[in-house]
Amino acid sequence: LGIGIDYSLFFGRAENDSQERAQTLHALVVCALSTSLVFGILGSSDLPVLRAIGQTVAIGVVISFLTTFALAPTRPRVQASG
Repeated sequence: LGIGIDYSLFFGRAENDSQERAQTLHALVVCALSTSLVFGILGSSDLPVLRAIGQTVAIGVVISFLTTFALAPTRPRVQASG
């Protein structure tokens, strides 16, 4: 849940620039993938407790990211007046 809350804070930011939104999305995807990968590797451990922790967190990260992405509010584009 803590990781999902962090993702939602970044997805909920009001960004007017499409490039900034793309950079934020890219950073969150890299973060979620690296976290899932590391805990997925831990999930392949021979020790049952480490395997359970790794699998649980890896699955939780993926579900949290996808759920947060799906529920993220869409922001209207604001055009600069000039």
